[in-house]
Amino acid sequence: MKWISRRSFLHLGLVGAAGAAIRLSQAGGWLNCAGRPSLVTDFSPIIPVDPFKKQTSFTGDDPSRPHSILWDKQKFLQANPPPEKPERTVDVAIVGGGMSGLSAAYALKDLKPVILEQSDRFGGNSKGERWDDLAWSIGAAYITTPEKGSDEFTLLTELGLMEKGRMEQAEEGATVLKDRTIRHGFWKGVTDPARADEFKGAWRFFRDIYDNRYPEIPPSIDGPLSPEEFNRMDGIPFKQWIKDNLKPLHPHVEEFLAEYCWSSFGAGADEISAGQGLSFVASDLSGTVAFPGGNAAITEALVERLKKELPSHHLIAGVLAIDVTAQADGVFILYQDTAGRMRSIKAKKCIVASPKFVAKHLVSGLGVSQREAMNRLRYRAYLVANLPLKKKFPSPSYELFRLTGEVPADNREDSKKRPFTDLIFGSWAAGDHPKHSVLTLYKAYPFDGGRTELYVPDAYSNARTEFEKGIPEILKALSLNADDLLDIRITRWGHALPVAETGLIADGTVTRASQPLQDRIFFANQDNWANPCFETALASANEAARMVRGSLK
Repeated sequence: MKWISRRSFLHLGLVGAAGAAIRLSQAGGWLNCAGRPSLVTDFSPIIPVDPFKKQTSFTGDDPSRPHSILWDKQKFLQANPPPEKPERTVDVAIVGGGMSGLSAAYALKDLKPVILEQSDRFGGNSKGERWDDLAWSIGAAYITTPEKGSDEFTLLTELGLMEKGRMEQAEEGATVLKDRTIRHGFWKGVTDPARADEFKGAWRFFRDIYDNRYPEIPPSIDGPLSPEEFNRMDGIPFKQWIKDNLKPLHPHVEEFLAEYCWSSFGAGADEISAGQGLSFVASDLSGTVAFPGGNAAITEALVERLKKELPSHHLIAGVLAIDVTAQADGVFILYQDTAGRMRSIKAKKCIVASPKFVAKHLVSGLGVSQREAMNRLRYRAYLVANLPLKKKFPSPSYELFRLTGEVPADNREDSKKRPFTDLIFGSWAAGDHPKHSVLTLYKAYPFDGGRTELYVPDAYSNARTEFEKGIPEILKALSLNADDLLDIRITRWGHALPVAETGLIADGTVTRASQPLQDRIFFANQDNWANPCFETALASANEAARMVRGSLK
C-alpha cells in the first residue's frame, strides 16, 4: 500500500500498529488466469463489458429518477397515492445497497432483512467492470491494511477475501509521474535528489503520526489522541496544520498533498480538517490492499453471501424508496418498483444507508437540528476513466500521482488544468494479466458546482476530450502506442465524496445528522463521519446493526 495511493472513495483507516498488519498474497488472486471467480448472475456489482464497443455516454450514477421524485416528493405522492396497507412485514428493512447497506445486511443476516436498492445493481460507488477474466474498479478501489482482529479483517476473512488481495507498502511503491517520466521512490527524494533529506524527513514525520499520534475516526477515548485533542486538530485546516508542523516542506511534497486531498477527499487541503487529512495520509503509509475489481470485489462477495443467506425476494434492486416514516408500531417504507407501481413494506426497524443529501428527502419527521446538520454536509463529484489495453502491460506499481512542479493555488482553476489527478494500474491487483491490461485515471472535481458541469448536455464529450489531452503523456511514459488503447470508458459520480470539512466532527454536526430517529430509523453511510472510505462505511453499518439488535430486545 502506498500513501501515494487510491481512495477507498473513499478511505480512512481504522488500523493498528504496522507490526500487527496481516500478510497478504503478493500475487493477488481473486481474479487470475488460474480460473474465473463465481459470477453473480443478476445485479452483480462487477459488470461484464465489451471494450471493443466504443462507449458513447457515462456509466455510473443516474440522478434523473430520484431527483424528479424526491426533490418534490409531496407533489409526486399527490399524483401517486401510496397503498393503504403494507404488502408484508419484516423485522428489518435496509434502504440502500451500497457498501454500508450490504455490510449492515450481512451483520443482520440472521434477521433476514429486506434490502432496497435504486440502481439495477448493488454496490453503490463500489462497482467494477469485467472484460473476460480481468476486472477493474469504476469507483472505490482500495482499503488500508486491516489489523488482525479488526472488523475489517473479520469481514474480509469471512468473505474469503483476506488472502486474495495484494498489498503495497508506501515506502517501497511510492511512484509519481513527472516530466513524462515514471519516478520510483518519491519519499526517498527521486524528484529532487539534492534535497532528498526533506522527503525522508516528511516520511518520518507522517510515520511518527501513525505510530504515536494517530487521529482515529471515530475518535476514541482509548485512542492515541483523546477526543479533546482530536477536536482541536479537527478545527484546523489540513493545509495550515502541515505548514505549521512540517518544516521544511518541499514544494513537491506540498503539491503531492494537494493532489492527494483532491483525489481522496474531493476537496482542497485548505478545506478539510487536519484530523481527517492526517487520518488518511498516516494510515496509507501503513500499507494499502487492493482487490481485482477494487472494492467491488467486496460488494460482490457480500451480494453472493447474502443471496445464500436471504430469501431471493429480500434482495430488491432497481426500485426507488420514496418515503420512510417512523410509526408507533414500526417503520413504513414506501417505494416505486421497476414497473412504476407504488409498493410498501412495514418493518420493526429500518436502516437508511443512503447519503444524507438523499436521506433528508427520504425520511419524514426529521427534527430541525438534524435536518440542519444534514444540510450542512457537502458532497463533491468525481470521474473515473478506464483505458483497456489490447496488450499485456507489466504494472510498475499500484498507483502514481502526476506532479507538474507547481503547487496548486486554486482548487477550481488549478484542478481544471490537470487532465487527471492520479492513475492506478488496474491489472496490478491481479498480478497482471497474460493477455491485456487496463489503466485507471481519476479526475476529482474539488470545488462546489463541479457536479453541475458533469450534467450539462455536452458533459460526456467535454470529459472525454479532457482525458484525451493527458493520455499521450501516459502512453509515452509507459512506452505504449495509441494503437494499444481500445477505448476510454468514463464513469461519473455526481455526489461521490462527502467533504471532510473542518470542524464537522468537533462541533457535533455529523453526530446530529446521523442520530437515530425514534429508536426505529438508523443511519449508516460513510458520511456518518464525513469521511469517504470503506472503513467508515463498515463502521457505520456495524454500529447501526448493533443499535438495531439492541432496540429489538
